[in-house]
Amino acid sequence: MIKPAHPVQFDREFHLKEYDTLRNEIMSRVDEARSVAQFVIIASGAILVWLITNKSNKSIPDIAFWLPFIMVLLGLIRSLAVLTTISRITKYLRMIETIICKDGPLSGWESFVEAERNYLSDSAAVVFWIVSLLVTSIIPLYLTK
Repeated sequence: MIKPAHPVQFDREFHLKEYDTLRNEIMSRVDEARSVAQFVIIASGAILVWLITNKSNKSIPDIAFWLPFIMVLLGLIRSLAVLTTISRITKYLRMIETIICKDGPLSGWESFVEAERNYLSDSAAVVFWIVSLLVTSIIPLYLTK
């Protein structure tokens, strides 16, 4: 880490604008994560329906039945990348809030959310991806017998 030659002062205006920009980035990433999950389910479902309805066609290789699983796996990887980015941003925003809100009655939104964190919503996302992976890995085993 580079240390400045002179003491650094907190630039309130700059950090408030930065805070707004990063909050918008978080919302954008949350929307992206939802879109990825929706796309994966719709696309995987469509592929599976097509494969099931055309199962009697012997020209479809068995590996095709694994396409939904691969899509879910790639969607999970992308969602983890999005979550990592969101976590990094929220950590930084909490540091800004610590400085800006130090004398106030409130701690700031990101700090409040972290203190009141309910793991139910996090668990729902984990369950969604686990169930999606399980379903898309069991179906090919059953259909390619």
